[in-house]
Amino acid sequence: MSSAHSDTPNKGFQSRLNRVAERRAPLEAEKPEIDVLPDWRENAFGPAGLVAAVIVGLVSVVIVRVVRFHFQGIALVSDSPDITMATEFAAALMLSFLIFLLLPWKGVKYRFLQFGGVALMALTMHNMVHNAPGLFNLAFSPAWTNDVLAKTEPGSMYIRGQSIPFAGKIKPDTGEDVAAADSAAPETPALPRLIQIGQ
Repeated sequence: MSSAHSDTPNKGFQSRLNRVAERRAPLEAEKPEIDVLPDWRENAFGPAGLVAAVIVGLVSVVIVRVVRFHFQGIALVSDSPDITMATEFAAALMLSFLIFLLLPWKGVKYRFLQFGGVALMALTMHNMVHNAPGLFNLAFSPAWTNDVLAKTEPGSMYIRGQSIPFAGKIKPDTGEDVAAADSAAPETPALPRLIQIGQ
């Protein structure tokens, strides 16, 4: 050790510091550099994956229905809607997962978004048929499109063979708000007046 009056450091202590520094040098070299600011490409890449997961789920349902129609002739509105919807949903979900394997995004959140996209399109694809029947005439057939138009309602969800209208849907015939008409309480009849005896 160096004395309090000495200006030169202890050579043994200095050599020990040098040995420690030599041992730490490879460890310090292996440490990754830390970027304080995130990369803008990575920030844009994350949300793009979320949108892509939903779109892949939506498109998978359309692909499954087109393939099933052309190979098996199965209509959207069939005699066994539960079985048709379950098989189309399962096939679209599997197709969605397979397509997404080709894309660079991995993780559970993307699977949930794909599931949501498949469910959304499975329940509401008939609304697209009502909005663009000519496009679906080309993809399916005029008979398929007319069957969907006749058996489903626009602005609704198609579940188990039933069209369930969205809340606040406008009736096409009267222009009334369906939700307002349903929520209006019927008038209660006036109560009869009580007659007091003995007056």
